Amino acid sequence: MVTGANCFFILTEAQARASGIAPHFLRPVLPSPRHLRTDVVEADAQGVPDIGKRLFLFDCRVPREELHCTEPTTAAYVKRGEEAGANQGYLALRRDPWYAQEHRDPAPFLSTYMGRSLEGRPPFRIVLNKSKAVATNVYLMLYPKTPLSKTTRFAAGRELVWRALRRTMEAEWSRSGRVYGGGF
Repeated sequence: MVTGANCFFILTEAQARASGIAPHFLRPVLPSPRHLRTDVVEADAQGVPDIGKRLFLFDCRVPREELHCTEPTTAAYVKRGEEAGANQGYLALRRDPWYAQEHRDPAPFLSTYMGRSLEGRPPFRIVLNKSKAVATNVYLMLYPKTPLSKTTRFAAGRELVWRALRRTMEAEWSRSGRVYGGGF
């Protein structure tokens, strides 16, 4: 997912609470790989990632005029975004309303595709997403196709596929990945 203005669309838990945005316009979103300290994203009962840095994506499809009547605090947040110019970006100008995000289901598997080895972690990682969080374009989102999708409907199947993807990553990606100044 590409927001076009992360500083407006992606909020910390505290910012989301303070903004007054109606909760049903907030979707959990994963932090960048450097802030994700685990390769398995567990979730709380609502599907929000059980990680240190919990982030939310502002995503509203309600027309602005209606939003003023039904959700005035959310409308006020949209107005602040307009005052900051968030509605003038390339993507925002092509959306209707400008503050709506593309629809993406949470990907069960995510891959990092650039990086450096930090704190003993490999530069390329496969993440098992057990939450309802979506991801931005700093990850490759992997969605199983049939017949693999039948296997991944169940937790044990997702775990098996995740382990297989990790083995593939270790064997192939490190051999063929891009090399940067500090390593892969």
